[in-house]
Amino acid sequence: MPIFTTTTKLQNKVDEADIDLSAQMRLGHPQVPETDAAILETIKRYAQQVDRPIRVFQVHCRTAVFAAKLIEAMPEIQMVAHENYGELLGMMQNRLADTTVTAYTGKLREWQEPADIIISMGIHHHVSRNYLDQVKRLLRPEGIFILSDEFCPEYCTGKYAERIRNADSIYLAGGYVMTNAQEIEAYEKAGEISQMAQEIEYLRKHALWKWYRYVIDYAMEQDNLHVAVDELRGAQEDLITDSEKEHKLSPLIVERELELHGFEQRSKKSMAPNNPLELQSFFVYEFVPKA
Repeated sequence: MPIFTTTTKLQNKVDEADIDLSAQMRLGHPQVPETDAAILETIKRYAQQVDRPIRVFQVHCRTAVFAAKLIEAMPEIQMVAHENYGELLGMMQNRLADTTVTAYTGKLREWQEPADIIISMGIHHHVSRNYLDQVKRLLRPEGIFILSDEFCPEYCTGKYAERIRNADSIYLAGGYVMTNAQEIEAYEKAGEISQMAQEIEYLRKHALWKWYRYVIDYAMEQDNLHVAVDELRGAQEDLITDSEKEHKLSPLIVERELELHGFEQRSKKSMAPNNPLELQSFFVYEFVPKA
């Protein structure tokens, strides 16, 4: 008669702190490898247009997966990889230890040297928009700002798109998108959320749900549980309107946001142009400061 025993000690357990999710995303998340390739192509094209070494600065590089890939492909550039989130610093520094990349772990506002190219890669929906002021401060007049992110696939069409294009401001109020001073004042004085803002948030949640289902299925098909579990966590947080950890917006909203921050869009490239619109999430933008 077979005897079955159990133990509280799991064999081959991997500590979550040892998992490099940025590296795992290249293996188990759709549209991430294409993003790496598109940004690398953009930087190479820019470098060919100038007759001097260029400096590239990546804001919040996480574990520096892309920075290491970039310096391997273009060893002639000056590369600065910035990150100051404590849990990521060990992996970042280990990855860059034998490279010429400068690992900067201080505050973004304290960095003083200008850059030809500044990269924001996968972090826009996580961080305060104050970082855009630092991008403008550090970017050389002839430089470019490369913004790529995992957006919520476009949900602002028709009257909603018109509202965003005509917005006087893009202001997140408890996760709801406010577009003018009257809306902002009503929210700040009485907590009022306009009907239009509520409708846009409804559309965001439903678009997100379709996207996360696709991503999680993709991760499981790649047998990548690390990505699947992280995306389940992300979905939970993103579907909460006032979550401060995850809040993906539509590409159109972010485009207007950048315009209002004083940037001019030079190019936009989808990482999955053959997918239906509801499965196009990753875009790579080139922005320049407005004249």
